[in-house]
Amino acid sequence: MRAVRFLVVALLCALPVALSAAEWKEYTIQQDFFTAVFPEEPKVEEITWTSEYGVDYPGRVYTAMDGTSKFTVTVVNMADAQQRHLDKARNSNIFDQGQGAYYQLDIMSSMQYVATQYRRREGAKVTEDAFHYIDLVAGHQLHLINADQSMTHVAIYLHKNRLYVMDGTVPKGRPAPAVFTESLGWVDEKGQRVRYRSITHNELPTPLPNTGRGGQGQGGQQQAPGTQY
Repeated sequence: MRAVRFLVVALLCALPVALSAAEWKEYTIQQDFFTAVFPEEPKVEEITWTSEYGVDYPGRVYTAMDGTSKFTVTVVNMADAQQRHLDKARNSNIFDQGQGAYYQLDIMSSMQYVATQYRRREGAKVTEDAFHYIDLVAGHQLHLINADQSMTHVAIYLHKNRLYVMDGTVPKGRPAPAVFTESLGWVDEKGQRVRYRSITHNELPTPLPNTGRGGQGQGGQQQAPGTQY
């Protein structure tokens, strides 16, 4: 999406006029492997995020304000989903031979699960609901007019088994927060930008060795077909 990158740069140059006097700039968030523009240095909150399948994952919310406009990036680490599903099954005294597949479904459905929560927001009208990509990483984008007439742009991605949810919400009459949601980029362990040559979908984590109740090898793991969605 090279054209979008040029658009973001152009919009960034106009930000002091278009949005406010806030000093918008790009921040590299090394611990969660992304970059994004914010109107101020984002505050970080550690969270626990519960998935569609009722499994808890660690996450962080990066929040920046520009007056009453709010910009957040929520990052949920699902890399150890299989172990978390196994632990939940053991702690609940439940074992399912298909549990190995459910952790994959949990990751693969996470974007749709988040999107559904936005679509169900009380009093909101969805004005855009479509496939999207950023730096050739596949994702989804939603635009909403909320009950209070504020506008929300949402961009949702899965990258290296981390779920990224960008939410830019601005009051009625303010410019759309597209420059925020279009600014997302990816970095590797060394902080270098990640570039892809074609549309890239999330690759599921390598399955753990066959385990059963108590790790005794009962009921070998059943894998969902494929390693990408």
